[in-house]
Amino acid sequence: GSSITINGTDPNLCIYIKHNASAAVFGSLIFTGESSHTINSFDTYSITFKEGSSLVQSCPGHAFSNTGINNAVVFEKGSTFQVNHTGALDPFAMSEPSSKVKFERGSNIVFNSSNSLALRMNGRNYSNLIVGNNCNIDVQENFASNIDIDNIVINTGAILSINNLTSASQPSLNLKGNILVNGTLRFQQNEHNKINLNFIGDTIQSISGTGIIDFNTGIKTLHISNDFKLNCDIAAMCPVVHHNGNINTNGY
Repeated sequence: GSSITINGTDPNLCIYIKHNASAAVFGSLIFTGESSHTINSFDTYSITFKEGSSLVQSCPGHAFSNTGINNAVVFEKGSTFQVNHTGALDPFAMSEPSSKVKFERGSNIVFNSSNSLALRMNGRNYSNLIVGNNCNIDVQENFASNIDIDNIVINTGAILSINNLTSASQPSLNLKGNILVNGTLRFQQNEHNKINLNFIGDTIQSISGTGIIDFNTGIKTLHISNDFKLNCDIAAMCPVVHHNGNINTNGY
């Protein structure tokens, strides 16, 4: 498909969609350089990334700015937001529940840099969350609201570490799809500040991969409420509650 690349250091460029106008991206929009380039709109849901399209952020800052209307941008099924720059900031850009962007089911967000500031989880919704090869992302947040994710993919050599910094609340990470780990997925050990991990999909869910999956004291309770299949060995050093569905250990 077609692509547009915006490259610059000074000044930064903002693409702004005016009132009653809209933009649809079917190819690739690429931001590069050391200035914070952005795309934003006056109206809600005015900018849509269609199936097969992508936004590649190889520049610092919030890709959709941190001002203006909520949900200016929508990533539809099959579209991808790719974060490559170590200075990139999270795409939501506002305090939850406000957000500059909506990730619809089947969309992808890919982290290709070791940049923990680009991934914010408290109160957020993702579809397919992917950590690229050899990237190390350490999420340290005061979790006050639930997190909803369809699928988590940790590629070879990558690490995703999740730590709740507050004991004031113990919200849930709700998973509707699968976990595939060829790197490391870790919930940091914590006796007081925890989160619940809930498998709540509407089709069979699985845990797969050749990597390290560390379900430890950072998880208050692991809840299984759906058909569930293991495709790898796993040790859960936390309480596990089976509410509904069949569990297939698949020989593991």
